Amino acid sequence: MSAEISGFGFVSALESKQKTELDRYAVLKALQDFQHCGTGKIEAPHFPKRRDGGWWFAQATAFDAGYNTKEYNEASEYAIQGGHRTSESFVDDGTRRVRLYEFDTTLWDSPHRYGGAFELYFRYIIPLLWRIYTDKTIENESEIPNEFISYIPSLERFGMLGNAQDKLRVAIPVLKESEYEEVNVAIRCATERLKTAIGEDFSAFVSSKKTPVPKHLTSVPDLFRYGDATNYFAMAVVREAYEKGLHLKDVDYCCPPAVMTYYEAERTN
Repeated sequence: MSAEISGFGFVSALESKQKTELDRYAVLKALQDFQHCGTGKIEAPHFPKRRDGGWWFAQATAFDAGYNTKEYNEASEYAIQGGHRTSESFVDDGTRRVRLYEFDTTLWDSPHRYGGAFELYFRYIIPLLWRIYTDKTIENESEIPNEFISYIPSLERFGMLGNAQDKLRVAIPVLKESEYEEVNVAIRCATERLKTAIGEDFSAFVSSKKTPVPKHLTSVPDLFRYGDATNYFAMAVVREAYEKGLHLKDVDYCCPPAVMTYYEAERTN
């Protein structure tokens, strides 16, 4: 898959670090998509509608008093924080749709790149990246609050932005939507090859690792009880490959697995 993607003409035109970021993203996406096949036969939960917006379950991890969290903290290094995330905004007066696809990991990355600006990040990261990508000014820009603009040095440190000749630039790969779909086809093919090779064995492993819960917890969806058997799979593979020098070779910088895509949106009157 990585060799196939690197051979695309539009990928060849990317900077070296952007190629690495795109490869990181593709590897994680293929692994996480495969990971879902482990619970593919389990009935999806019915998410209740919440009065303050959306359909969701709340869940938490409870620790007994005095519990030694050493192993739990070590295991968190193998988790993807929130999984594959897609954000979307319409820019240029609504004529163009831009999406940001990203993972947050703990390996040469920031597991919480939005830091203390959680709401600002998800509302303004795409408009900010797009204005910088299209060489539009961001100073005194009413669309993006100064508080988020002040966060730019952190975005540089986390690898989302860069600086060349005292000029801000978008450091992650930026693709047309059609180009991203070509990458996604390669990702899907890699996922299918994994399913053919080890899909049945992985499903059997997951089925044997259902997390027990106290009897009084009667409303925990079955799907949630297989999280411990699946949540660490993708990063376990990535870290093993990294330690063997097969992935992220020579990377010693913050290298976010993130991709921004764009296409022209049709106007509606």
